Amino acid sequence: MDMLRPDLYKRMLRAIPEGIIQFSKAVEKIESEPHLVRLHFQDGTASEVEFLVGADGISSIIRKRFWGASPKRPRNLHVTGGYPFNDTPKAEKLREVKSSRLTQGPSKAHTAQFLARDGQHWSKGRATLSGNAAHPTSPYATYGAEMSTCDGYFIGQCLAGLDLNEAFAVEKALQKYESKRLAHTSKQVQAAVNLGQMVHHSMLRPVRNLVLDYIWLLQSHVGEENPREIVA
Repeated sequence: MDMLRPDLYKRMLRAIPEGIIQFSKAVEKIESEPHLVRLHFQDGTASEVEFLVGADGISSIIRKRFWGASPKRPRNLHVTGGYPFNDTPKAEKLREVKSSRLTQGPSKAHTAQFLARDGQHWSKGRATLSGNAAHPTSPYATYGAEMSTCDGYFIGQCLAGLDLNEAFAVEKALQKYESKRLAHTSKQVQAAVNLGQMVHHSMLRPVRNLVLDYIWLLQSHVGEENPREIVA
């Protein structure tokens, strides 16, 4: 199923009861104890939770707190964008534009770079990671939102029915979630890297163009195979 990210966010927000999500809460300090995790926020408030899921992206504060700082590794993939025009200038106006203006590109600040972080584990004690905090992927396979959503599903499945006061049970459940997801997410991350290399490789452009002409077939294959692999 194809869906733009804003539409996905709207659907998710509609499904979540009001008052569950608190916006503009920046984590400043995290304390991990055997029976709980305590979060301190920059606004001076604090919260105690039975377990913590770091779903805060490739620059995850949760990841840094539990696993230390890890360098970002470039994938050598860059994306630049442009601006749409509602009104196209008339031909005589376009002729007045200097040729130097037509070759201007974005500054470095407007270039999106796709980076990766290497990590061995996602779960430690009562904390775990999901989405790009655990397995950052480039956008070429468009798997990021799908993998993050599946992470949430498996976290829920692994914790279902547990007494969250039992530290050992929670720790084992989060490790089980990691073990169930590791192989699949690693495969998808590598697939995205491979696609990115194919898209930009001059010798492979005919193959790329052929794939894009039959993108519906690829989507059908992914839509059938991924669910089988995920639940296997």
